[in-house]
Amino acid sequence: MVDLGSKVAITEVQIFNRLIGESKFRLSNSVVSLRDENNAEIAVYHFGDVGWDQYTIPVADFTRPPPPPPTVSVAIAIYEL
Repeated sequence: MVDLGSKVAITEVQIFNRLIGESKFRLSNSVVSLRDENNAEIAVYHFGDVGWDQYTIPVADFTRPPPPPPTVSVAIAIYEL
């Protein structure tokens, strides 16, 4: 996680894939998420198989995350027979 310290306009995100031995697939099946000042997820980008050392994600390629499921309250009454 990187805290930019204030609100900024993001045009792209650059990702650098660290090598592990001969494998370049450390970031395969990963998610990059952009979060607001309240740590709420506002945009996501999903990687599939990754075989690169450096990658640039234009902000237009991010998608909105699905809304959280609704909160449901349930009341249970227990009666003795």
